[in-house]
Amino acid sequence: MAGLQEGVDRGGDGAGRRARARQLRDGDDLSLRAICAALEAEDIRPKRGNRWHPETVRRMLANPTDRPPTLQKR
Repeated sequence: MAGLQEGVDRGGDGAGRRARARQLRDGDDLSLRAICAALEAEDIRPKRGNRWHPETVRRMLANPTDRPPTLQKR
């Protein structure tokens, strides 16, 4: 796992969290649990709560925006 990444969002709009998670999934070919551990090790916090969970990472990677599907404009 890589160390701290420059320019990674540590609690703002979520784009940095999602980008880093995608980088770990695609570039480093990590599992959801390993992505959770890497994000926590890099002090990148989830939008809510204190810990990353595999299901949270899966949903974040599946959703291209920060808005839940029920709140997206039609």
